[in-house]
Amino acid sequence: MKILIAIEDESFGNTIVDFVIAHEWPEQSEAVLLHAIEPIYVPAMGCYPTDYVADYNEECSRSAKSLLLTLGTKLAKALPTMKVSEELMSGNPRDCILDKAKDWDADLIVVGSHGRSGIGKFVLGSVSTSILSSAKCTVMLVRPAQETKHKEDKSKKEASSIA
Repeated sequence: MKILIAIEDESFGNTIVDFVIAHEWPEQSEAVLLHAIEPIYVPAMGCYPTDYVADYNEECSRSAKSLLLTLGTKLAKALPTMKVSEELMSGNPRDCILDKAKDWDADLIVVGSHGRSGIGKFVLGSVSTSILSSAKCTVMLVRPAQETKHKEDKSKKEASSIA
């Protein structure tokens, strides 16, 4: 079985990897941990110097590679019979995930979902919903633990009350 694991950030990444670890997979299964970086281009950030944008994009890439390596190592240690690799792509996350799933002939895509609805979903979009409706293979949505989600909601409320 070929499992494409879409990693957004550390919190979701750990939740998704823990989910994959907690399940049994057929022998000879393979997993690719994928993180897609949507680079910032100078026209979008015209008020910033070109060097700043390049440095920012490079830092995002460096950070993502580190995260993928950490999560890939965690997964490989927990599931030693599974072939695990990491891949960093540049572009729209939805497109990168769908393209990789198609090119690699993935059997399953595992992706996190914030569970946004209403205006939040409209404004911010939903990569997971888009993947769910467009993928040619099975898609599994993993929600963050209630404790994590509660902390995020609480910090958002605190931040909005400060502003």
